[in-house]
Amino acid sequence: MGFYKRRLRISRFPWRDRSPKYTSSAAPTPWLSQPALKTDCLAQSTARPTPRHLGRWAVLTLGSEGFEQQIHELFETLELFGRFPAARRVVFNIGNAQSIYDVAAHHGALCIPVQPLAGVTPAIKALLYSSAQYINVDFYACFDSDCYIVQPLDQLTAPVERRPDKLFAVRAAQTQPPRTFHSFELTARTYYNASAADVRRLNQNQSVPQFLHLNAGMFAASRQKMLDLHQTIEAMQPAALEWINTRKSRAADELIFSLAIAKMRSLSELDKVFNLQLYADDTQAELIDHEIVFHHGSDRAKILHFAAPEGRAKYPRYRKLLSIS
Repeated sequence: MGFYKRRLRISRFPWRDRSPKYTSSAAPTPWLSQPALKTDCLAQSTARPTPRHLGRWAVLTLGSEGFEQQIHELFETLELFGRFPAARRVVFNIGNAQSIYDVAAHHGALCIPVQPLAGVTPAIKALLYSSAQYINVDFYACFDSDCYIVQPLDQLTAPVERRPDKLFAVRAAQTQPPRTFHSFELTARTYYNASAADVRRLNQNQSVPQFLHLNAGMFAASRQKMLDLHQTIEAMQPAALEWINTRKSRAADELIFSLAIAKMRSLSELDKVFNLQLYADDTQAELIDHEIVFHHGSDRAKILHFAAPEGRAKYPRYRKLLSIS
């Protein structure tokens, strides 16, 4: 039995049980076919930008066929706990899957069709790094689809709006000595088995004094900072693309993401509770005033990230707590 089951029940989206319910409203809107295709900063995919301003905030994610349930649960937790109805919901639909259109339509999300250029690899997340060239809003909150939003998002959006000159993100969970996270060379060698030549090509033989190893499961910024991120990663070519194409690590793009933000000198580091990486951390659940709260130490977790096999193994526990059947 989950906490306060009648109120907080989240249904499993039934695309496997019956024919699509939202087919008629799921087709791409006509104006999406008008602008020219644009390529993301790591040359992993192409998509067409929206030609008009869509509002103040967007909550963005991405997925291909097989990621429908994760996207559904991300948006369900946003609606239940995020308390951010004014935000435009956006899904990058990799491979143009009908089932992704269906789940996007169910949540009233804009669905952007995406054509992969090099297959569907983890580096396709460059779509989020380049999201400002596809979606025109004032502020962006980007999420991996394997996240739950479990506290009101104004705790994230308020500081972002106060500091539009910063990009807000959380460091990668510490499984190495802290000094590793502040050194580009040590991070590249320790986590990604990079050679000295790899390091020189990526940092262009320059020092990176403000480097911090980040997790890109959640990040937020103003439009200008998101455009800067896209342009900074583009300027790292061809070394960044060569790096992505030769790495076996599922998070190789996050080293590029971290390096780009260091080059921008724009990071505002958030506490880990804004992207609690469950492969390395966990929470204690408590019911307070009919609301479920997930404690991490003395603070409340804001965003849960089911990254890596160890994190995904915790889905059953949190689905049970939230009565996701």
